[in-house]
Amino acid sequence: MDLESKKEQPENAPESKDVDKTSKGWQGPHILTDGRAPFLEFLRNLTPQVILLAVGLRLGAKLHPFNWDPSNWQATSLFIVVIAIWLAAVYANTTTFIEKYLEAASKPIEDESKRLFKDGVNGPRHIWEIMKFSFKNQKSIFFEMIILVGTIEVGLLASVVMAIQQGSQLFSH
Repeated sequence: MDLESKKEQPENAPESKDVDKTSKGWQGPHILTDGRAPFLEFLRNLTPQVILLAVGLRLGAKLHPFNWDPSNWQATSLFIVVIAIWLAAVYANTTTFIEKYLEAASKPIEDESKRLFKDGVNGPRHIWEIMKFSFKNQKSIFFEMIILVGTIEVGLLASVVMAIQQGSQLFSH
């Protein structure tokens, strides 16, 4: 960066995207540096997932999966639709987080992601390929991302299940 461009940028401006983020040395967990924005976006999108799952579990609480009753097709259909929407929300939020979190980690991962899109690789295969690339090239970022997603999703699921149990007990009295 030359002296002229330094004058034009404010002191607290984010650094240029063309700088290799890995060359700066270890600066702490990625979640506290360039991974903050993708992580916060991921957390913001958890609330609709909780609501969808809670509604779905509540709708399915009285359904018997091994005793099909055709007269109850509306409730069963509604349950299936809500759970399908919940699964789509979980997939969309998790894959978006993985993609953005890993791309923010380093220029090589970001470049690989762009190359894959340019080559027509998208969807689940794109996510799989950038995860493999990050595992080969930046294991610490990869494992940090896996631990974050796993911990949050398991904790979220556990808290929703407990809330449903408490709600069911409340309604039964």
